[in-house]
Amino acid sequence: MTTAVQAAPTPGSMRHIPVWNFFGPILKLRHGDFSDLIAIANQNDDAFFTWAGPQKVVFLNDPELVEALLVKQHKDFHKDPGFAALRRLLGNGLLTSEDEFHLKQRRMAQPAFHKKRIDAYGDTMVRYSREADADWRDGETRDVHRDMMAVTLKIIAKTIFSSDVESETEKVANALDTVTQYHERYLNEFVGRIFDMLPIESSRRIKTAEAELNAIIYGFIEAHRAS
Repeated sequence: MTTAVQAAPTPGSMRHIPVWNFFGPILKLRHGDFSDLIAIANQNDDAFFTWAGPQKVVFLNDPELVEALLVKQHKDFHKDPGFAALRRLLGNGLLTSEDEFHLKQRRMAQPAFHKKRIDAYGDTMVRYSREADADWRDGETRDVHRDMMAVTLKIIAKTIFSSDVESETEKVANALDTVTQYHERYLNEFVGRIFDMLPIESSRRIKTAEAELNAIIYGFIEAHRAS
């Protein structure tokens, strides 16, 4: 049987897609429209690439290749330098950490994602979803993004931390909106740190939002440890 590793294409065998083919799809992606990117994937091989300036960007279009990258050969790959910029906001957590430290964190978090635990989370998800649905009325206009964020926060806090966040939902939503509003600052660590040092309104708002999120999260952790 041919494994994903053996079948992986060599760099020289991959098809090159000109970068301008992605301009339209990326603009659509900003509005949540994946249709053009899906079309590009469907029209091409298991692996293809483009040049973004001096950087070669490879697209894997096959589940076995993705498994090889993320599971079988994960030690041979490292995250994009852009993740270093994200550490300013997220810290060195599962999303941003690497190598042995990432493995240690993953093993610590793994029990929370055991199949039996996940099955039990279903009851909590259904309960909070029904509570949200009960507040909606035919014909009213609602901010669905806000509503779904509130439901998600409640589910995560209850399933992971065994906490209720009813009183904190609005604060968390506002803080996350502020951070995502200036997400460009987390794409480049050097530029982001320069902006952070400037005495401007946006920097003050980001620091306030980060402090509020940290206070809530560390409050969850402290309460969980105490119990």
